[in-house]
Amino acid sequence: MTGGLPPDLKELSKKRIVVLSLDEADATALDKSRRGGRRFSKNFPHDEVGEVAKNALAIILTENAPTLAVGLISSKSATSTFETRVVFDHVKSVVGPRYNRLLNAINAPSLRRRRDDMRDLEPGLHSFSPKLGLAFLMQLAASEEALGALRSIATLIQRPGRITDARALQDDAVRLAIKAFGGSNEASHLALNEGGATALGTVRLLEDAVIEHDARSISGLRLADSDLTGRARFEGRDRALEVLTANKRPLEELFGVDLIYLNRRRGSIVMVQYKMLERGTSRKRSVKSGSSTVQVDDGHDWLLRVDEQLEDEIARMKRFDRDMSPSGPYRLNAGAFFLKFMRRNAEAKSAGFLVSLDHFERLRAENKLAGPRGGIRLSYRELDGHYLRSGGFAELVQSGYVGTRGATTAHLQALIERTLSGGHAAVVAIESALTSPA
Repeated sequence: MTGGLPPDLKELSKKRIVVLSLDEADATALDKSRRGGRRFSKNFPHDEVGEVAKNALAIILTENAPTLAVGLISSKSATSTFETRVVFDHVKSVVGPRYNRLLNAINAPSLRRRRDDMRDLEPGLHSFSPKLGLAFLMQLAASEEALGALRSIATLIQRPGRITDARALQDDAVRLAIKAFGGSNEASHLALNEGGATALGTVRLLEDAVIEHDARSISGLRLADSDLTGRARFEGRDRALEVLTANKRPLEELFGVDLIYLNRRRGSIVMVQYKMLERGTSRKRSVKSGSSTVQVDDGHDWLLRVDEQLEDEIARMKRFDRDMSPSGPYRLNAGAFFLKFMRRNAEAKSAGFLVSLDHFERLRAENKLAGPRGGIRLSYRELDGHYLRSGGFAELVQSGYVGTRGATTAHLQALIERTLSGGHAAVVAIESALTSPA
């Protein structure tokens, strides 16, 4: 029955849609709160919560107010013997559609009784039946005023759970950029893109960390500005970070990378190319046990496919892998390029590991990681700890201990800025020193 619903909204119909009816006192209190009602929590009797589920769509009504709002139920948890706390997040007012008019447009005979039961709701939490909820969602999605807000919420709950495709890699790239600035990616979502499913629309960008005491710290970082194109600016006491989605095609053709991190404070640029590892066969080795020999399972190989695309990407990286200012600021590694390896179908929260382009090329030249059919075998055991985890890499980027310097940085920065002309696939993070106002 989801045929009349846009494909990117179908995820919203999989859980019961909830209606929260607020009295005027609660609505006034929300307007005066620090978040202005964009995120709030409320306690309800257990039996009132009923089948309410996390990541369900919420319709929020205010007594005697003509407009409605939509939001996402981000969590629910028992707070006492008698009550459950429900958190409503990413709440956006929708000007145009009226709740009762949307209900009136549902004319199916089988839904009329349930439809009438959802009129004139008392303050509290109410749930649509699955069929009535779908019918209401279809009516709401037909409104251009509501469509953008619904798509924003749908994007949030479609974040990939496993590393299966380029979108999952991009999601990791954005989180790595936030981590490299000293932030955490574990607080609540911040949707930045109303119209498309970009990773920047789903990554946990920690807007709440500076507002709620119990959120994880982002070291004084606050969200200074965001817009609907997939761009956000964060500021700390002496630094700023821009995270944005950029036009992948020219950036990829130029550098062969997925993530660009520009640390203006340190005058360094670091670029990361993501590569997917495919699962290989189980590996066995012989181990002596007393007078006999037994076969021990060493786990599965993880293989990197060496193909024309990889060779082309590396060739493009090498074109720009030059230190034009060797006497500039100190670097442990003055190269710009790193490769991050992610195992296909691994959980999206798995960290993967990184090696510099120079290290990767040396391993290839020494033939230490030769795999079947011309591929490369990569495993934690084979590398024996000789790689970087995301956390350690992020600290090196943030401190400016790795990356380009001097003329190299200026040259690459000019190329990057000329190339940023839209699109949504390569991820760029730009950190800078904040200057005092004149």
